[in-house]
Amino acid sequence: MRRPAHCRPIPFQSAPASTRRCGTGAVYAGWLAWLCIAGSACSFTQAKTSIQQNACQTDNECASGSQCKSGLCVMPGAPVATSIALSLEVTPKRMPDGSSPIPMVFGPFTLDGPPRRNFDLILPLAVAGRVHDAQTDVPANLSFVPSDTHAQQNEALHVGTTDASAPGAGSFHVQLLPAITYHVSVEPTDTTRPAYRFDWSLDSGTSLDIDYATLQWKTRHFVVNGAPTDRKLMVRALDKTTGVAVSNTAEVSAAGLTLLMAPDATSFRLEITAQQSDASAAQNPSACPDPDVNPSVFPVLTVDDTALGTDSHGDGIVALPQIPAPIRYSGVVKLCSGQSVLGQQGLPLALNATALTFTDNAASVKATYNASVTAMLDKTTGELPFCMRVLPGSYLLVVTPPASLTCGIFAERRSIAAPSGGGDINDAVVQLQPPAVLTGTIETPDGTALSSASVDALALGRDLVFAADDPSVASYNRSKQATSDAKGMFQVPVDLGVYDVVIKPAAGSGFAWQVLYDVEIAARRNTFATRVTLDSPVLVQGTLHYLDADARAQTSLVGAEVHAYTTVTEAGSKTRSIEVGRSTADDTGQVTLLIAPNLKQGW
Repeated sequence: MRRPAHCRPIPFQSAPASTRRCGTGAVYAGWLAWLCIAGSACSFTQAKTSIQQNACQTDNECASGSQCKSGLCVMPGAPVATSIALSLEVTPKRMPDGSSPIPMVFGPFTLDGPPRRNFDLILPLAVAGRVHDAQTDVPANLSFVPSDTHAQQNEALHVGTTDASAPGAGSFHVQLLPAITYHVSVEPTDTTRPAYRFDWSLDSGTSLDIDYATLQWKTRHFVVNGAPTDRKLMVRALDKTTGVAVSNTAEVSAAGLTLLMAPDATSFRLEITAQQSDASAAQNPSACPDPDVNPSVFPVLTVDDTALGTDSHGDGIVALPQIPAPIRYSGVVKLCSGQSVLGQQGLPLALNATALTFTDNAASVKATYNASVTAMLDKTTGELPFCMRVLPGSYLLVVTPPASLTCGIFAERRSIAAPSGGGDINDAVVQLQPPAVLTGTIETPDGTALSSASVDALALGRDLVFAADDPSVASYNRSKQATSDAKGMFQVPVDLGVYDVVIKPAAGSGFAWQVLYDVEIAARRNTFATRVTLDSPVLVQGTLHYLDADARAQTSLVGAEVHAYTTVTEAGSKTRSIEVGRSTADDTGQVTLLIAPNLKQGW
């Protein structure tokens, strides 16, 4: 039901300055009460709001150093924020030609410039191309990754070619931005041709022809010693720096194998994988069959090009190690204190090898082996047992509890070896632990508690240094989210690990995001407390505008999503981007961003 005009929520700044504190909603309900006189057919329940607001009419209502602009208390761009440089990632709802949206970058620019500016964007151009080998189309998957972006839009623009049975199976179309160099990856859908990678920009035109017949491929022959006889081995070459394929995939035979290498494959490692035979493929290596059934397990092996031997013909020699017998590794998962097994159907458990134990060729051959299984609830015992077959070696053991359990993720290093005299391991215990807790209070500049703010703990996936006897691994931590209550308080249970914690005031509050980056949580069962006091934001306003485009093209920017990023410097002078604000262009393409004048490192 539509409220009478005098009972609709009113802008906070309509209250007299003499009775109002900037940055809060303290008198908001009081002035609504004054307006809602008897017989006006309105109620306090409808008009009541719990969202504190940053609002003002004069500079005197703002904190020291702040100014009142556009009805908000804001920091001037200079000199407070001179150290912060922003880049904007702009994603329209559609491109001017109606095609799928492409993220575009504006910046970087510093906050000490004019508060209002034009955000000039360059229209992408359509590029048509073909992948072929002389006259034969080559179906392939292509990706174009910007080599230098100011924000975080390093996601590749993936372009799949058409079906191999259709005419023009190697043709593709993509929209790219001028003045940007792209890393182009071409992955043929078959294994007879190697992947091909190169850099390309629109300086070369708007057509891209990739002809395998004109590329200077190198042919390398390899002999594999020690290959098992019960399965097929497949070999390909990977770039040592990027890990991407730089050759086709070939099968090992008694005579060896031949790889077609990409022109730039100067530093590589060979990856050797096994195709399970029909007999062993029927046995799941992550399951535990009867003791008399012992399916063989084969890891993924890699050999560095510098570790290859050479025979009299100049062929590379690969000496494979003898693969040890697998071990039956079983035990039980125990939940953290206060949590019940009831209602838990199972917990996913994974073992990821960091190094396997071989009796020979350990120095020249690296190996990985991953196994996963679900610890299923035993309704008879009420326990969560698990069982899998693994190779002896060093592993990362990871158990990820569901959101319904208030337990931290389990991630530990473990060495697995057959007991003395042989046999299996049947008594492994995985004990989940309670999470750590981030707690705090969020305040506005005048000390008023800020409710309804989102608190996002964004996991960075980094490891931490623990005590020598602590096998914990922090790089598997998960992102978590909470909301501040009426007193501005929040609690976020988190795993061990490193986080960016982003405080996001409620939409329309007039406050900016506050970022606490590189927050390290290195102890369980601890409560980490802090007080977050929001500063007056820096106001950034402007209009999105395509350069050299007509008025019709400009309309495609209405409703565009705008993400603001800045960079931080970490140990070793390494930099990374952090999102510090977000907005949406209005019906005229105008954008208003509220940016905190500073970032805080740590908790």
